[in-house]
Amino acid sequence: MKWPKQVTVLGKLYRVSYVRGLMERDECEGFCAPAKFEIVIDRELLKYPEYARRTFYHEVGHAFAIESGLHETLSADSIEMFCQAFSSFICSLKK
Repeated sequence: MKWPKQVTVLGKLYRVSYVRGLMERDECEGFCAPAKFEIVIDRELLKYPEYARRTFYHEVGHAFAIESGLHETLSADSIEMFCQAFSSFICSLKK
């Protein structure tokens, strides 16, 4: 997979950054920063393409929830479940 540098989510352009040390420093594989329109993924995940794809689409799911307003209607746990389901669904289409 060629790793994207940007992705459009419901008409909003999000920059995608791949940084080192995110898992050690922030104890997460990736995150969505909606105020900056940015998705950040730990660069080490790129060694494991399937895991990196799932993380990327999970964070795109967060961007989708924010841009659609879904995040205002769901609890934090429900948003996480949505993002996991979103990621699994998108990855299943790409096989």
